[in-house]
Amino acid sequence: MTGWMDTHCHLCLLKDEQGSNHDVMLRARAADVHRVLDVATGKDNWQCVLNHALAFDDVYAAIGIHPTSETLYADADWQTMATLARHERVLAIGECGLDFYHEPESACGHQYERFERQIELAKQLNKPLIIHTRNSSPQTLAVLRDVGQGKITGIMHCFVEDKTVAQQALDIGFYISFSGISTFKNATVVHDTIGYVPLDRMLIETDSPYLAPVPHRGKLNEPAYVAKVGERVSALKGIAPEVVRSQLEINAKLLFALT
Repeated sequence: MTGWMDTHCHLCLLKDEQGSNHDVMLRARAADVHRVLDVATGKDNWQCVLNHALAFDDVYAAIGIHPTSETLYADADWQTMATLARHERVLAIGECGLDFYHEPESACGHQYERFERQIELAKQLNKPLIIHTRNSSPQTLAVLRDVGQGKITGIMHCFVEDKTVAQQALDIGFYISFSGISTFKNATVVHDTIGYVPLDRMLIETDSPYLAPVPHRGKLNEPAYVAKVGERVSALKGIAPEVVRSQLEINAKLLFALT
């Protein structure tokens, strides 16, 4: 069965007013969303995302460390992450990357070490990466080239960069994922990039509970709304929604080795 896949959400961070995860997934299925990737941001929710993947047939997990996570990670934590990441319900490593929005690069040396270790884990397990980059695209791409050595693939999550950055990511074998920002009227750079990126190298996401798409902008986001992102991609590329949905399904299956 073909449906939409939300390739990046945070079920562990949803709010009480959104109801139970069971309620959230019922709404997702009603919106023709048939797969969800629940993404960890650090060790406080590694087990949470895996539990969701074990509880729901249509939920999968990603295990990683967000670049701005303030938690300290001992060797035992890295060993735990590596063990959890081996689980068959864990499709990817992440989200990981570099983020120089809150602090300058000079104060973020620890982010490089974390990022590089997660790239090495992805190579070891032959699983894709989910990349977070903010105010750091040149550095992020450089690390992916240097450490990845052409042996990794993954997703540039919640992409808001221009065509030049998109092409660099495509050149090293990554998919570009667009979020609800694509539905914002003033997101002209994102609109232009969507028009540029080939459909067979594209994915979509919610990043819920953040970045709800129009007409839900300003409210809490959830996986059901990824269909709105798909519809926006369809409109911007001038391709029928069913064709977009079918190709995105093919892309997800290829990237995550899904059947």
